[in-house]
Amino acid sequence: MKLKVLILVLIVSGIANAQMDSEKKSDWRFGVGLGYSPQLQVKLEGTDTETSTGNTYHNNVELDYKGSASFSLTAWRTPQNSWGFVSGYEYTGQRDFKMATINGISSTTALAGSKYQAQNLYVGTAYRWEVFFIPLALNYSFVFFQPPPLSFGTVEVKNGIGAHLGVGWFIGENFVIEILGRSALTELNMSSSSGTSKNEGTIASSSLLLSFQY
Repeated sequence: MKLKVLILVLIVSGIANAQMDSEKKSDWRFGVGLGYSPQLQVKLEGTDTETSTGNTYHNNVELDYKGSASFSLTAWRTPQNSWGFVSGYEYTGQRDFKMATINGISSTTALAGSKYQAQNLYVGTAYRWEVFFIPLALNYSFVFFQPPPLSFGTVEVKNGIGAHLGVGWFIGENFVIEILGRSALTELNMSSSSGTSKNEGTIASSSLLLSFQY
């Protein structure tokens, strides 16, 4: 239901922007930015099935990964005291494993050496006052998972749709600071000679971004 409401808001905003006067095209700004995301959390639920016995076990998994720097490209139209349009691509580097909590039991060795990465393409709206603004967007996350060294078998990780919400400030008309929270759907499936593991859930992260717009 929340996702449907978000999609409706974005559609209405897009229609409003399409009806704006063509002479205001100069309000478009393109930008490049750098940022830092302190943590990524993966929450999954699924099942493990043993090959030898056929027994199936329920899993509830939380995976925490460390921070990483990011690079972004943006195309915005954000007039003052009005709804605007935001879009962009954010590349975040690979994240090192920090901790896993599997069925309530925490471990720093269960997936030691594994890496997670999520790159995000987003489009949405933002309401801007003079300096302060609130962005709201849909994002599509390209998700990558590198299993621990010496792992055998196959790994399948799926991309997913999600959303982000944040706050931001313009410093003059060329510099922008944002604090964002982002989440998206994902799947992580693994198989080996000993069994299979199928899991669905979400990935979530926060980011601090500084961009230059021109």
